[in-house]
Amino acid sequence: MAEKEPLRIKWKPYSTVEPSSKPKVADSVLDTFFGVVNDVGLRACLAYGLCLGFVRDKDYIPGDNDLDVVLINKEGKLTPTIQKSFEKAGFARRTSYPPPSNNVHFVKDFILVDVYFRVAGEYYITFGKVRRNGKVYPIPHPIDGYLKACYGAWGTKGTISTRYR
Repeated sequence: MAEKEPLRIKWKPYSTVEPSSKPKVADSVLDTFFGVVNDVGLRACLAYGLCLGFVRDKDYIPGDNDLDVVLINKEGKLTPTIQKSFEKAGFARRTSYPPPSNNVHFVKDFILVDVYFRVAGEYYITFGKVRRNGKVYPIPHPIDGYLKACYGAWGTKGTISTRYR
């Protein structure tokens, strides 16, 4: 019996590459993202597929086309100050999506960073932590409830789900 081919997300906007194909570049982009967040005095955490991969697989998920992160601010949206800070760090703003997703695409070094803007609440009041390659990253808390809300039965390694909410 032939092994099932894993689901691959085909959509790669803005000529980006999958983080799993360039993990060192993706790590650098992620570090730069969190550096900007710290510099502007805000909080952020891993989200969706990136969070799932780091928690479940301890790595990027092949087939996932971006770095999903949540940025917490009182407005729950991109502000001019935040945008300027990201642009100064080399992130190029691309598409913005209105609520309920309320996210903005940024690209740096051919890696797509999908930033979801939220106000503190539910999974974003306090953060848990996940370790990957000697680094510690903030994650939603409680993580089991968050990943169940996003993916249902999330604990089995395999393909990523298209269910994000």
